[in-house]
Amino acid sequence: MSHLAAAEILRNSPQLSSLIKSGEWVERNCDQHGAYKAWVLGGEFKETGCPECKKVRSLVEHRANIEAEKEEIQKRKMQEFMESARVPKIYKSASTKQLDGYVRDKCVEFLSNYRSTESLNMIINGGVGSGKTHAVCAMVNFILYKKIVESAFSDTVLFETWHDMADKLRRASSLDSVEENPIELYKNVDLLVIDEVGGASLRTEAQIEWFFRIMNARYSEGKNTIITTNLNASQLEKTVGTRSYDRLMNGSSLTLEIKGKSRRQAIPKTL
Repeated sequence: MSHLAAAEILRNSPQLSSLIKSGEWVERNCDQHGAYKAWVLGGEFKETGCPECKKVRSLVEHRANIEAEKEEIQKRKMQEFMESARVPKIYKSASTKQLDGYVRDKCVEFLSNYRSTESLNMIINGGVGSGKTHAVCAMVNFILYKKIVESAFSDTVLFETWHDMADKLRRASSLDSVEENPIELYKNVDLLVIDEVGGASLRTEAQIEWFFRIMNARYSEGKNTIITTNLNASQLEKTVGTRSYDRLMNGSSLTLEIKGKSRRQAIPKTL
């Protein structure tokens, strides 16, 4: 505001002008910043406070606004990454903190060695409802979170059910365009999660060959794969093929067996 504008306001507001004229500078002391001069106005106006405290409050509010904005941006990015990775909606809040001791320890072991060990695969075995998908999604969410907070962390992640993958492998040979063929995506994604391997087997030599090409390419490029299944070792080998099973169970692979009854049935149902 210019001096002329201020003078005009005072001319048109005799009461305000009178209050300002009745003000005075007084000595005050701030417990944190020491002595300062405050301008005390008459009437119902309060005196001005410590100027340094005002600066601190302004700075704290500014930082709080920045943090809130940063948190909102991270939240939006996390949502985008989860959708891109195809994390099931029900598991978008899954966290390693929610896992039990042994399961959590194994998952943390994988995450601790994830970026430093090439071709680090993990086979999670357990019965229906034992928490296999929850555990793997907790790891995926951790990796996606690290991707947000660490700018150098740019790994791509894909969550795919075995049923959908087997279906796409059955149709892969009929696709002429590389862009249409999902095989390249399976080969190149940094972390591939294949959930609930079992049920539908790879029934033809072509399907088994396609899956082997994916696993062999991932093994050769040092990429990581996690599989969840309720099959035992021999059943899993029969389902995916001996050569693919060999690539999965390389020297740096981890195995996790989750025991116990179905957690879904343990949750009480309410209307």
